[in-house]
Amino acid sequence: MSPLQFRKFSQPDNKITGVFKYFRKVKQLYMLQLHKGHHHVVKRLLMIGALVDDRDVDGKTALHVAADNGHADVVDVLLEFNAGADTETIKGMTPLHFAATNGHDENFQGNTALHLATLGNSRHIIEILIQANCDINIANNRQQTAIHVAVENGFQESVEVLLAGGANLSRREKLGKTPLQLASRGSFVAIVDMIIKAERYYAVTREYMEQELDYVDPHQYLRTPKHPSSTQMKDILWKLATKQLKPGDWKKLAVHWKFTSDHIRCIEHQYTGTNSHREHGFRLLMIWLHGVRKDENVIKLLFEALVAIDRRGLAEQMRGKSEARSPKVCMGKMCAMC
Repeated sequence: MSPLQFRKFSQPDNKITGVFKYFRKVKQLYMLQLHKGHHHVVKRLLMIGALVDDRDVDGKTALHVAADNGHADVVDVLLEFNAGADTETIKGMTPLHFAATNGHDENFQGNTALHLATLGNSRHIIEILIQANCDINIANNRQQTAIHVAVENGFQESVEVLLAGGANLSRREKLGKTPLQLASRGSFVAIVDMIIKAERYYAVTREYMEQELDYVDPHQYLRTPKHPSSTQMKDILWKLATKQLKPGDWKKLAVHWKFTSDHIRCIEHQYTGTNSHREHGFRLLMIWLHGVRKDENVIKLLFEALVAIDRRGLAEQMRGKSEARSPKVCMGKMCAMC
């Protein structure tokens, strides 16, 4: 808008009589500039009488509109003029709801801002809300928390953020499903594995990971194993799962490593044909590897597990190959055979 155009609107038009018509004209221009994100013009219009919390037919204020369109500069201006940050539309939507969801109008289901941010797969907004200490485990009308919503929609990044934030994984939604069961039903393999890693991290691994060793960031933990030999072990575990383990061996290993029956069922849900057990075994082994401490000997643990499921011959074979590959100089705790 040019200065000349602004001056035309900032003074009552001689052809328009009455204050009401003047302010209606200001309001029309005000709403137009809000949608366009012209924060300088919005500020000047507020200075000449535009109402900061004026509503449209849906109950939206200027702050709702700016948040919905992602105009951060306009939001700053409106807050400077004391716009109501908690003002609700006729459907109960606050400006934060709109900022979180980019306009998904689904609050009739009792969704919080975190639910709506998750529906919009807005990782950044989810992180902001968690850092602001929002209740991560509050449920909507379907008894779903944000983690249920993320899993049901297959939003892997949102799931990761919520897991790192400590989302409750035992909570059941209206149909009685946990987040893990929803992921399995939806065949979201990567999410299934991520949830199992998180459950084992918080239930088994976290205590000793955070005591004498370096702190393990859950975000990183859910992505990449932290053990120094994890890169070399990936090839070994792939061969073990696809060529050396018998069809039922992976389940025996799972029980030995204290995976739950639900973990086993959800891993097994993936079907890739008659040799699905190979994929199941590899997934199990990689999830297990995530939980191995940085100071533990992976080959030793694997040897003990194979012996425990009556595969001593395979265990000896793996140890023999490990000895053949091991350097002659002992490297203490990280030595393959120490």
